[in-house]
Amino acid sequence: FLFIGAAGNFLPIWFRHKGWSNIEIGWQGAINYTCLCIFPIAWGHLTDRWGRPTKVLRLLSFICVLMFLPFVVTGEVVWLLLATFGFFAFRTGMLTATDGMTLNFLARQGGDYGRIRMWGSLGFILGGFLLGFIVTDMGRDVIPFVLELILVLGLLVVFMLRPVPIENKREEAVIPSLLRLLKRPELRSFYAVAFMSRVASQGLYIFLPLHLMNLGVDDAWVPLYWTVGVASEVVLLHYAEKLFGGKRRRNVLILCFVLATVQHLVTAMITEVTWLLPVMLLHGFSFGIWFYTSVTWLGDAVDERDRARAQGLYHTLGFGFGGVISSLGAGFLFTLGQGRLLFAVSAGLNLLTAIMAFFWIKRPNEAAK
Repeated sequence: FLFIGAAGNFLPIWFRHKGWSNIEIGWQGAINYTCLCIFPIAWGHLTDRWGRPTKVLRLLSFICVLMFLPFVVTGEVVWLLLATFGFFAFRTGMLTATDGMTLNFLARQGGDYGRIRMWGSLGFILGGFLLGFIVTDMGRDVIPFVLELILVLGLLVVFMLRPVPIENKREEAVIPSLLRLLKRPELRSFYAVAFMSRVASQGLYIFLPLHLMNLGVDDAWVPLYWTVGVASEVVLLHYAEKLFGGKRRRNVLILCFVLATVQHLVTAMITEVTWLLPVMLLHGFSFGIWFYTSVTWLGDAVDERDRARAQGLYHTLGFGFGGVISSLGAGFLFTLGQGRLLFAVSAGLNLLTAIMAFFWIKRPNEAAK
């Protein structure tokens, strides 16, 4: 998440610095989401079948360090689009393996997923500010060098993880295992809502830094806006079990989508950047609590032998297929009407997602049956 915070804030700015167009930036994001359409399922299945999530994470981390090297040596669009595919083919499996491993650990040892996940949010904040200050001091050309260093540090951390093996793993081929999950109507409904939620919001993350630049925000202060949003995410995740653990998760998801509607509609209307800071507080709900509720819903819906697969399918359908549509759409919308049009369309789609969740999402204990 240190990498995600740094790259999310500054890779789009670096692309613009290298002369990329809005459409080309959108294509770069779309390749990321295309990889999410393919690879999380494969890595999730491999994780469950091997029964050794830490080994999968070490393999993925090492290859990601190698695949990001082209960003350090060139800014050419074609080469970096190819490098993007190679990098995200492996990077997209890391959250799948990590979340599955975490949920299995908590099922055995007890604990609160939100309080573990908030450390990722803290890493996101630190990554954005760290790179922001470095860019202010050394210029935008240093961005890919710092990101590569963060990946190397991440590799060292992964090798420090204690193994959490999966008990009673399933020896099952990938297609039958996925079809078995998709035969369950409550999972199909949940995945449909996850897909729609990412169509509504995922492309915004690519273009928010450019929207802030258009409103006159300096490079060094771009991470401040994400920091306000992610700081609210940290606080909410810390207290998520206490605040939302006893609530019906469908209702929590609806609340998140309604607040996302408000957040993006107000963002589309605001022209004074100072007023965007309090609006970003809603990110704690629109992403943080939404993600927490979705992951824990899936954790309750399947047992440990399927958790990485179920998370992989969630990332593929939501962040993958939903992200591709959102990223490409955001590129065209930003070109046509800049941030005002992009965020207004997102608000409408989030309201539609709230309606879908109201009719389709069931209780976790109903899903477990």
